[in-house]
Amino acid sequence: MDWARTSVRTVRGRAAAAWSVVDGTTRLSVGVPVGATAEVHVPAADRSAVASPAGAKGVRSEPGFVVYAVPHGSWEFVARV
Repeated sequence: MDWARTSVRTVRGRAAAAWSVVDGTTRLSVGVPVGATAEVHVPAADRSAVASPAGAKGVRSEPGFVVYAVPHGSWEFVARV
């Protein structure tokens, strides 16, 4: 599978996520509803492999993922696989 996307209505509004992999690069887009926060798990070996948007806070690494905390809004992350 090279891409996927989904969304769900929450009590705060629509939450969405989409990802694609092209030529060894993963693009991950996340939509967080107003009044909510999210932890975004970006598939990457380490933080140096991820281009994160301004305002996203790196909170930890887990095996195979770098985790960011984000407030409401639209966010896009790019990671080299």
